[in-house]
Amino acid sequence: MTLIGLVSNSLSAQKETSDSIVALKEVVVSTTLPQVKNIGSVSVVRVRGTILSKMGNASSVLENTPGLHKGASGIEVNGHGKPVFIMNEREINPDKVLDMLQANTIKEIRIDRNPDINYSATGRPVVEIVPYKPLDDYLTLSVGDDMAMRRKYSNAANVNVGGQFGKITTTLNYMGGVARFQNRETYFRNIYHDSYTSVFNQHRTDDNRDLPHRVRWALDYMVSKKHRLGVEYYYQHNTREQRMTGVDYYSGLDNTSENDYVYSDDRLANLHNISAQYNYKSGKKSFQIIQDYGYNTSRGSVNSQEGFNLLPIGSYSGSKYNTATTSVKFGTQLPMKISIISGLKYNYVNNHTTSRYESLPSDISGYASTSAVTEHNPQAYVSFSRKIARFTLNAGVRYQFVHRHIVNGLSGGGERTYNQNLSSFFPLVSLKYSGSDGTSFFVRYNRSIEQPGFASLNSGLVYNDSLTYSIGNPDLKSALTDVLSGEINWRNFSFSALYSHTSNPIVNVSEQNLTESNVVINRDINFKSSNSLRVALSYSKTISRFNLYVEGAVVVPHGKYIFCGNEVKADRVSFNGNLKASYMIKSFLGVFTSFDYQGYNTYLTCAQKPVNNLTVGLVASFLKNRLQINVAFSDLLNGANYNNMTFRYKNVVNGTYGSNDQRGLMIKLSYAIFTKKINTRASRSNDDTISRIL
Repeated sequence: MTLIGLVSNSLSAQKETSDSIVALKEVVVSTTLPQVKNIGSVSVVRVRGTILSKMGNASSVLENTPGLHKGASGIEVNGHGKPVFIMNEREINPDKVLDMLQANTIKEIRIDRNPDINYSATGRPVVEIVPYKPLDDYLTLSVGDDMAMRRKYSNAANVNVGGQFGKITTTLNYMGGVARFQNRETYFRNIYHDSYTSVFNQHRTDDNRDLPHRVRWALDYMVSKKHRLGVEYYYQHNTREQRMTGVDYYSGLDNTSENDYVYSDDRLANLHNISAQYNYKSGKKSFQIIQDYGYNTSRGSVNSQEGFNLLPIGSYSGSKYNTATTSVKFGTQLPMKISIISGLKYNYVNNHTTSRYESLPSDISGYASTSAVTEHNPQAYVSFSRKIARFTLNAGVRYQFVHRHIVNGLSGGGERTYNQNLSSFFPLVSLKYSGSDGTSFFVRYNRSIEQPGFASLNSGLVYNDSLTYSIGNPDLKSALTDVLSGEINWRNFSFSALYSHTSNPIVNVSEQNLTESNVVINRDINFKSSNSLRVALSYSKTISRFNLYVEGAVVVPHGKYIFCGNEVKADRVSFNGNLKASYMIKSFLGVFTSFDYQGYNTYLTCAQKPVNNLTVGLVASFLKNRLQINVAFSDLLNGANYNNMTFRYKNVVNGTYGSNDQRGLMIKLSYAIFTKKINTRASRSNDDTISRIL
């Protein structure tokens, strides 16, 4: 920082103090510090004082953060899938909370591709959102509005109240509005019989309207420098209306047909989630206990009409979902400077679902099914680490036991009861190096698990349409993946490689119900194994006000499946890329762009066509930074169509092609009505300001 910059900021701070409405005392300086800093397996991305702080909310920040991208399942870490989101040592759950966290309250984003064993057995990477911690006590009120115009118009207003009062920091967020989107797609299916082929094409226009209302309240209380208490509550109410129309075409052995299709689905859901936390830290010793509880209810009714005479078919469903999680973690340092982290975690899940159908074909008319799943999941872990010079060796193991009790009820068929007991160990070994010149690397081995969803375990039948049904598989096993990964960081370059081997991968397949039948059954099954190798090279550079990040990757999958009596290899190579760039034209005006490309993607029976998403936008701030605007044009190349997929298994080829509702204009507005300073703390290093929620 230059001397002129120091004097300028000092005078600015004095002026702010004299105003009746003031900003939090801070120093925001445009420098040539790198926006991205790689240290071993961790990428630290600055947000405060960069264009990312003007993105509106945390979701937009993460979408434009180097090393992350928006995929089919939400925010993903490049090459590592969906992460665990952490803030103030608590997991952010559900992900919708990210829409309610304001961008200008975030200091930095930490992306850890080699997390310790204490987070979960899934092996997912960890993305930590580090909040900015103001020095002064304050009270603030802001309002905002998120608008999007794609094929349909969406709008979400938000109100944010927060404050820091001595040892207490609290915030209250509300977001509500209407979300509309429309997808256009065609479902296709070919069934290869012995002497002919049945060809189906189902054209669909799918209109959706959501009316969500969300409330988040969080409070942290610094009991002392060593003790902290925290609580967070999240509520979401959502009403969804789905309307689908289309035409079904069929050609077979001797005939063709064309049928109209009309579908409506109305659903109502309520979610409550509360988390309480206690933290203790003194020197090398730390202790944490977190108690989470979630309760979700939903109900819906579906009405469809298909065929020449548009016969009505109705279905009704309901679900109740309870989950409770207790986590205890302890850390200290043993002799010989060996650090240890150990802990216990217990998950309890109880899920009840009911489905009932009316006016179905005569062989299953009045069909109804119920499913009740109770799951107990105790876990324990221990991890040791030792730093020797610039090397850090880490070794740990996690144990997980799952007991599942499943009761499936069928109309006229009584009950079917299943019990599953799964016991697994998940080892982790890693070696990290951090050099004085910024060079760093890590190598790591770990094992992770993917457990089947409850819907996949329900042996009851779910009606999709007159030719498609879904059933569960109570004998479905969990998938175990062994991963060997490594990364080298040198100057602005980063080279990474990841090899994975999965036993019992879970795959959704479509099979003929009966020989020569045109009715197919969808279900999840276990394949024997699958492998994948990913090699990537990235480059990041900050030149004055310009930030650039670019990554290229090659993915080589390997798997086998049966199609038309032959063993087929799924080994097509995919080339992927990611580019993010931003430039601050002035202190109040900046432009940015983001481009994601996923090549032809193959995973066992599934093949997905190339996907790309190009976004260009600008950010601006006015009225002494109180009014912030983020304008973005998304999917400019009209290539963000994740629903172009083909599945092949045995004698059935099915899938979908079409266009998603991603192309359009988005505007995020945020206006700080006031931010009033209450008093001033003596030192930013004061422990009372640590781990505040903003």
